[in-house]
Amino acid sequence: MRPRGRVIPLARIYTIAMRRPTRVHRRGRPPYPDVLTPAEWEVLRYLRRGMSNSEIAVVRGTSIDAVKYHMANIRRKLAMEDRSDLMEWPGMPSIPAPGINTDQEVGRMIRDFDVNPRTGEIAVWVVDYDQTSRVDIVTRDGKPAGEIPSTYISQWPRWSRDGSYLCFFGNSGLLYRKGRDDTEPEVILDDPAGTAGFQAWSTDGTKVTYQYRQRGFMFSGDPKVHKLHMLDVATGESTQITDDQEAYDVFSSWSPSGQWVAIEREYVEPKRRKAVFLYEVDTGALTEVPRQQCLLQRHSWHPDSQHLLVHINGEGWRRLEIIRIGDMKTVWSHESPDIEGGAFSPDGEHVACVTEDELVVQRFCIDG
Repeated sequence: MRPRGRVIPLARIYTIAMRRPTRVHRRGRPPYPDVLTPAEWEVLRYLRRGMSNSEIAVVRGTSIDAVKYHMANIRRKLAMEDRSDLMEWPGMPSIPAPGINTDQEVGRMIRDFDVNPRTGEIAVWVVDYDQTSRVDIVTRDGKPAGEIPSTYISQWPRWSRDGSYLCFFGNSGLLYRKGRDDTEPEVILDDPAGTAGFQAWSTDGTKVTYQYRQRGFMFSGDPKVHKLHMLDVATGESTQITDDQEAYDVFSSWSPSGQWVAIEREYVEPKRRKAVFLYEVDTGALTEVPRQQCLLQRHSWHPDSQHLLVHINGEGWRRLEIIRIGDMKTVWSHESPDIEGGAFSPDGEHVACVTEDELVVQRFCIDG
């Protein structure tokens, strides 16, 4: 599932992610001690740079709906009618904003995290209120275990499947890899023509898929410059694997078998349609999952590589579905108006359903 910028204690993140099936109720978010939340300030700053909602969504790694949600809250809190008013609002503070102590946790946002499958260490992407970006590495009980400093502008950390390497993208669109015992990260991709982001490891750790953007078009609304590439880590060779001229390709997720890469795609027309495709690594074949407004989840794949969990948005409803990729039939679903996302448990026997107010874990049996 995608982060929403909410500050959560790291030990609590690990507990929620790893605990046995249960039902967790949230007691409600306390009022934020500033005019806007850190996420809202960030969205507002991007807007004042002239960026569209879709461009902000790509840069923040969130959905357009999430950007619209923040925009609505910003207009309500600042009593502004439209974007032009926000562009000219005289109350935009210098960084940091008045009343915010950047030494306190309230001045930081957890944007994303990934759990090392071997050691349980958590790599946490942290954005401070001054917009500096870094990755903190902590143990399962929240104790510091290392960091990727802000000099790299490190973002989107992902552990390899065996837990040996941490991959992230950083300054100037470079792609980095850092071994657990390495003192410094190494550059594994430096493309003079393009930048890398939103990477995903192959199962065997030999390849990385990533979103490629042409340099000079970082904030472009042109979908032609947002495609998916595959990097061979050993040779440094990169290959473009998608080429739809009418769509953005953003997120990818490898099946445990390494046979498939699931890809989330967003079309410019009609009406920002979202879709999920399956890329077969051996043949290069690309097949669309036949569902409308379909979103990929972080842990979308069942361990058998034959079942895919997707998030579907409808008018006034949201649903999680498990699709059997052999015939594209739905074998399990859960519907709720406030579903935020979902994930398979590591053993594939349970599905975590995240809503606005609770985390519900349900059992999933392949045989029904």
